[in-house]
Amino acid sequence: MDGDRVGERVRARTVTVATDEGLHARPAANVVETVEQFDAEVRIAPAGDADNDNRNGDRDDDPVAATSVLAVTSLGVASGDDVRLVATGDDATAALDALEELLS
Repeated sequence: MDGDRVGERVRARTVTVATDEGLHARPAANVVETVEQFDAEVRIAPAGDADNDNRNGDRDDDPVAATSVLAVTSLGVASGDDVRLVATGDDATAALDALEELLS
């Protein structure tokens, strides 16, 4: 998280991705568009569950900014995988609520 958010309360949530495509181009773009509506910094990562390993076993589970389509698609998240959403900022809870609705 960037230095401007130091000291703010961090909100986090785990969500199961229900979109048929997982987090590929269109769903990732929808994530970015949703995040941009809020005064919040949101990061996303695969939840790290052993059952969520991608098909090649080489997925990077480090969180990425949810404001980058390329970063979100690079996570390799498939339909049915869990993702961990972490947010800070005035609208952190609202951003997480909107993302949960979008992805579920």
